[in-house]
Amino acid sequence: MNNIENLIKASVLIFDVPFMINLPNGDYNVYIDNTYATVKLERFRSPTDMPGLPKGVIFPSNSYILGDRWGRFNHTKIQVTFHHHIYIKATALLPSFLFSKAIDIINRLLSVCRGVKGDHYIRLITSDVFSYNVFYFGSDGKQVNESVFASMPDSIMAMGGTSEATNEQVTKIREILSTNAQLPLFQEIILDAWDYHFYRNYRAAVIESGTAFEIFIDNFIWERYSRLGKTEEEIKNILETGLKNLLREHIRKVTGTNFSATQQYLDWEKYAYEIRNETIHRGTRVSDADSVKAIETVTDTIKFLMSL
Repeated sequence: MNNIENLIKASVLIFDVPFMINLPNGDYNVYIDNTYATVKLERFRSPTDMPGLPKGVIFPSNSYILGDRWGRFNHTKIQVTFHHHIYIKATALLPSFLFSKAIDIINRLLSVCRGVKGDHYIRLITSDVFSYNVFYFGSDGKQVNESVFASMPDSIMAMGGTSEATNEQVTKIREILSTNAQLPLFQEIILDAWDYHFYRNYRAAVIESGTAFEIFIDNFIWERYSRLGKTEEEIKNILETGLKNLLREHIRKVTGTNFSATQQYLDWEKYAYEIRNETIHRGTRVSDADSVKAIETVTDTIKFLMSL
């Protein structure tokens, strides 16, 4: 076998995750951190007569089990194909390195899914996978060397599922994945707040939602004042005047709407701002209902401001 036949053009990892990734079966092109890969999803549902299922229980075709940590009800087979930019020696592509990159790629896919669909997703970690197989392919498309099998000790499942994606959402997910576009930071933080809420860390959920709102306001005012011709230095000075001043004075100046006189402002102040301050400064205990209300209020307030 000559040198070129020993070089790798593509590497493939195959493994299962113990939850349903609710996207249609098929290929998804992902570009992340100068890595180009194709993710192939194949979803499987457990039989309706599986042992332990209560008699008479029937799941609708689009159902899922939240927190199905052991994949008893459904799972997804994942194939990640790495398209290498240059030919490379197989010895340089350690299975552990490829697996780590594959986890990053799946988390990228999950992050875009939750951003587009608004669903809750828990991030995938290496211990969620019991084992994986690695295959290497040369320039002629033929497999090079033997496949590598790796088992993962002490694996623990840690993810549930979400709703089915619409055709429009699938199209948007594909576009974002293939271009390496990023979700707005405030949106990612709001989704992180929902993650905290899911784990009953209500205090962190309230604080994160408040942080997301402040980031949004800074970006919103910066963008609007930039359109009006203010300099970078002028906008920086404005942003240092405090959150309440930005909401009462500068939102009005950049939108023409007296935001502080709206019901949306009153709701934000009561259900998001005040509870966040009480949580941070007084250590007030946050309930499940308080957490949900804070996140939803911040989300609704941002939507309102974006409509102005």
